[in-house]
Amino acid sequence: MRKSHFAWGVLVGVCGFEALHLAGRAAYYVGWVHPQLPPTAERREAPLQPLEVNASWILEGQPTFSSHAYATSHDGSSTSGIWECVGPGRFRWKFGIDESVYVLEGLVHVEYDGKVHTLKQGDTAFFPAGAEAVWTVPERVKKSFTLSEPGRITRLLRRLL
Repeated sequence: MRKSHFAWGVLVGVCGFEALHLAGRAAYYVGWVHPQLPPTAERREAPLQPLEVNASWILEGQPTFSSHAYATSHDGSSTSGIWECVGPGRFRWKFGIDESVYVLEGLVHVEYDGKVHTLKQGDTAFFPAGAEAVWTVPERVKKSFTLSEPGRITRLLRRLL
C-alpha cells in the first residue's frame, strides 16, 4: 500500500468515526437534552394570542395585536413566530433585538431610516436591534418573524460603524 492510500484510509476512518460521534451526540441532544422536540413533523394548533403593546407607542387609531411564538432555539437566543395587527392604526415599534420578517397577508407602510417602505404579501425586511420604525396598517397585516440576539460584539460593531 502506498503512503498516500494509507493516509487517505486514515482520513476516511477518522471522518467516519467523527460522523458516528456527531450522530450519537445529535441523538443524545434530541432525546435527552430536548425531549420536547417532536421526532417527526406534526401538525399542531397554534392560535394567535392577544399581545399587549406599550400604549405610548400607539400614534393613531386603535390597532389590535396578536402573536404566537412557535419555536425558540435551545439557548434562547432566537425565536420564530406569527404576528398580526388589525387596524387601521399607526404606531411606533422599537426593536430590542434583530428581527427578520416575511409578510404573509395584508400590507403595511413602514417609516424607517427616513424612507417609507410598503411591505405586502411575499415581502421581507430586516430590522436591527435598537431600530425604531413607524408602522401604518390600513386594514390588517400578518407576518412571520424571527427574533435573534445579535450578541455584544455585533452590537458594538454596529455602533462604531
